[in-house]
Amino acid sequence: MGMVRSSSPSMHDAPHDRTGSAKLPPLPLDLRAADDDDRQYAHDLTYNNMRRYYVQYGIEWSSKVYFQQWPSTANFILLDSTVTPAKTAGLLRLQIVKPWTYLWDLQIEPAYQRRGVGREALQRSMWLARHTGCSLFRLRVFKSNPALQLYLRYGLEIVRDEDSVYMMEKLLPAVVAEHADKDV
Repeated sequence: MGMVRSSSPSMHDAPHDRTGSAKLPPLPLDLRAADDDDRQYAHDLTYNNMRRYYVQYGIEWSSKVYFQQWPSTANFILLDSTVTPAKTAGLLRLQIVKPWTYLWDLQIEPAYQRRGVGREALQRSMWLARHTGCSLFRLRVFKSNPALQLYLRYGLEIVRDEDSVYMMEKLLPAVVAEHADKDV
C-alpha cells in the first residue's frame, strides 16, 4: 500500500484539556505497510502494551496464535515523520471483511502515547475502512483500557459486554464519489 501521509492541524485547532491548556497537535503520521520482517516487532510491542490486561483478566498470551493471525490482517507501521529518519511510533492492524473493518490492533510506542498518535491512527483506520467500501467499524477493548474513552469519543458504541472486553462498533457514512479522494 506504500506510505499514507497526513499533516498536523495548527495549535489553534488543537483541543484543550480540562485545565484549558492546548494539547499537543497530532504528529505528522505516515503509515508504512508492514512486512514479515516487522512481525517480531509487532508481537513484542503488542505483548508489552497489553501484558497487564492479560494478567489482570487471567488470559494466557499465545505468541503462536499471534503469528498465525498476522497474515490475515492488513498491517501497518506508524511512523513519526517529524524526524529524519522517521521513527517508529506504533502499529496498526486491520481486518477488512466487507461490509465491516475490524481494528485488530492499535499499539502505540510508550514514548508516543498521549501525544495524539492513537487518535490520528484511529481516524486513519476509519478513513481506510470507508474508502475500501466498508460501512461498519468494529473493535474489542479491554474494559480497563484507557483507550475505551478514545473510542467512545469517536462515536463507537458498546454493542456487547463480554467477560473482560467490550465489543464496540460504529456505522460509517458512505463515501461520496466526488469527494472520495479527500480526507473527510
